[in-house]
Amino acid sequence: MKPADSILIVDDDTDYRDALGAALDKDFQIVSASNVSEARRRLDSGLTAVLLDIRLSKTDPSNQDGLLLLQNLKKTHPDLPVVMMTSYGDEVVATEAIKLGASDFLQKGQVNYRDLSLTVRNAIDRTRWRRRAEELEKDLRRLQGWDTIVGDQANMHAVRELVDMVAQDGYTNVLIRGETGTGKELIARAIHNRGWRKEWKFIEAPLANLPRDLVDSELFGHKKGAFTDARESRTGYLENAKGGVLFLDEIGDLPPEIQVKLLKFLENRTFARLGSTDPISIDVQVVCATHRNLEEQIRAGTFREDLYFRLKTVEITLPPLRERADDVPLLVDYYLNKNRRRTKVIGISRPAIEQLMKYPFPGNVRELNTIVERAMLLAGTQSRSMIEPADLRLDVQPAAAAAQGGLLSVDLSADGVDLDRELARVEFAYVNEALRSTEGKKTEAYRVLGLNDRYALHRRVKRIGAEYPDLIEEFPLVKKLYFEKKLFSSDSV
Repeated sequence: MKPADSILIVDDDTDYRDALGAALDKDFQIVSASNVSEARRRLDSGLTAVLLDIRLSKTDPSNQDGLLLLQNLKKTHPDLPVVMMTSYGDEVVATEAIKLGASDFLQKGQVNYRDLSLTVRNAIDRTRWRRRAEELEKDLRRLQGWDTIVGDQANMHAVRELVDMVAQDGYTNVLIRGETGTGKELIARAIHNRGWRKEWKFIEAPLANLPRDLVDSELFGHKKGAFTDARESRTGYLENAKGGVLFLDEIGDLPPEIQVKLLKFLENRTFARLGSTDPISIDVQVVCATHRNLEEQIRAGTFREDLYFRLKTVEITLPPLRERADDVPLLVDYYLNKNRRRTKVIGISRPAIEQLMKYPFPGNVRELNTIVERAMLLAGTQSRSMIEPADLRLDVQPAAAAAQGGLLSVDLSADGVDLDRELARVEFAYVNEALRSTEGKKTEAYRVLGLNDRYALHRRVKRIGAEYPDLIEEFPLVKKLYFEKKLFSSDSV
């Protein structure tokens, strides 16, 4: 079988050129040329490498046509490896050839044909390794930040395209919208990880969990003496994110008075700490997220319209999981791999997958993560390596009951509904069911709900209870464990 790699030997000495060709014929296909113009005509012969003499004239000792051809090759065929051949005394010129991009050089009469073949082969292999490394690096850059964004549906491909666009720009304000549990924080982190700002920090400001009277200080920082407990100056989320990405989670919960200050920052990229008038300039990309209907908040007068338009330079809307059921198997595999070290469970049965694909997932991907994690633990206690339908416990999920009209009922009257109140009712239903399934243990309930700690759960419950006190009576465990005075005081934060 004829060797696949083809090399062009360029030398004005016919005898030497033929001798090289005969020596290398076993390892390579040989193409020959005696001068620059002939060599250029041979360049489209599917060449793998070039063996090139520096001086292509016997009568002109100053001739360096080989160097000129090398320069031309590096412009027109930058990935083609070129090994230069030199005569005695050409070491300085050979060094110049390396600077111009030659892969290697050898001195005529000082190398045997075996070493010659090895030199050419090494030049070819190095080029291939470099190309492969560049391809892998491109693949890595392309995939970086997607390891937690799982999905192959068209709507998720559209999300990825938008993420790449705003990440590479690095300045555009972004508004991420979607139902609770759709992965808004993951998208914000992907924007950071896939852009040039990844060299700096990703700072998350959980606006829904910040006490209203501390939002200004937490977000913008404060000067010493700005308020009673301000014993020293402190930087806020915004200043801590300098150079990187600031993620304002649940922007719909930002108090109106702070909305004004945020708007001014977005307009001129300067702000002042609480208690100070000294301007601070910050270069940061601002990414916001919300599950709320900001348009309704604007009509209600609780969210500024000018801030809304400033934030949504680019809007990314995450589809609920029920609209991409075909992604459920991919997500299940991801969560299985994520939690595999904790149990011996390695897979899920086809009937279990089919059951999950029919489930509506009001809690979206966060709920799926909880279901898979619990199912792995249940299957593991039975010493089984596969998750079965019984391990999913979908029949006791609050979302399933809601979908069947059991736990929650939906009544769309002619006058419309208060959507925020109904969403709060759904959240209370989840909390109540989580407390029931954990026998009232708050330290376990927050994990079932996918929250960071029991204090985050506490703050959400108290906020909803303050906004919609009439809902408390509908959920007995929420009322008992969070709002009856005696029990609440012993579990206060």
